[in-house]
Amino acid sequence: MDILVALISLWLVVIGIVLALRFLYRKLSTRRPIRKRGMGNAPLLGTVRRETRKTLMALLNGDRKTADRLLQQARFQHPGKSENWYWEKVAYDLKRDRRS
Repeated sequence: MDILVALISLWLVVIGIVLALRFLYRKLSTRRPIRKRGMGNAPLLGTVRRETRKTLMALLNGDRKTADRLLQQARFQHPGKSENWYWEKVAYDLKRDRRS
């Protein structure tokens, strides 16, 4: 009987460790870029090429709120990409949608 209790306790400890490791792995694998305080949802402009920023802002006639909204949607739909990728993706999608 004591052996059964010990095995059940050991099994619960192993399950706890596995769950903790899974949680930590997921937490570390979905890291977001660190933003400076006070920037809110503003994109990390320093990581985006100047010509990419200019292209997107020209497509949106300088509408920064729309750019931020579209970038947030792209980040949500395609997590884990670089900031420059999101800007290029939004610009590409706008050009594509305007052709049709």
